[in-house]
Amino acid sequence: DYAAQVISDYTRRELVLLAGEAAKAAYAPEASPTETALNLSRAADDLARATVTAQVQTVGDVAQEFMTDLRRWAETRALPGLPTGFADLDKATGGFRREELTIIAGRPGMGKSSLAGLMSYAQARAGLRVSVCSLEMAGREWIKQSIMGRLMIDDARITPEQLERVAQAAHEAEALPMRFYTRGYCTPDELELNIKLHARDLGGLDVVFVDHLGYIAHDNSGSANTAYAIGRTTKRLARIAKEYKC
Repeated sequence: DYAAQVISDYTRRELVLLAGEAAKAAYAPEASPTETALNLSRAADDLARATVTAQVQTVGDVAQEFMTDLRRWAETRALPGLPTGFADLDKATGGFRREELTIIAGRPGMGKSSLAGLMSYAQARAGLRVSVCSLEMAGREWIKQSIMGRLMIDDARITPEQLERVAQAAHEAEALPMRFYTRGYCTPDELELNIKLHARDLGGLDVVFVDHLGYIAHDNSGSANTAYAIGRTTKRLARIAKEYKC
């Protein structure tokens, strides 16, 4: 109890200091307001994480978690992960796993974005909370491909009857637990900040789609090695998956 009180008082003092720094930074004419907000957001997150009580899991704890998942699968054939929206793919892979980073890879023009769009739409319709960071295409194009693909309607040959079906689907989509961020060539900081905003708006996240890695301004930190920079970004995305259990 005493230790908890010490941590609480320490956190309060650090918050007061952070509030003072925020006020000073806000009035600094040479600083970018957006960059200042990002830095303060990270500082607040670091403070929150630093004061969270650590938890130690025994091998017995994780073994029980493993057996619970295995027994659930053996008895009900329920997916160990989250559904992708494609039954055959779910059977083959077990679905998306929480706290993991999954890469949809392939050559240009093979339909990676279309597949991701159909997955995200199906998952949102199933009640999962979905964050879409569509850095290449506009949000309207993402949802258009998702709806038209699911209904199997070609917009070049659309009929009045089909238009009504699309309109109904678009109306239903307005209530889906799905949020978009569409600024291309953003920094990893901006990407993480907007994922965080989506999580707050939806009360948590189940799935995050980032389309795609090539449209992120990777931080080389003085290194000219692009592969190294992309590796740093993917590690950061993996950390976000763990942090939000998505």
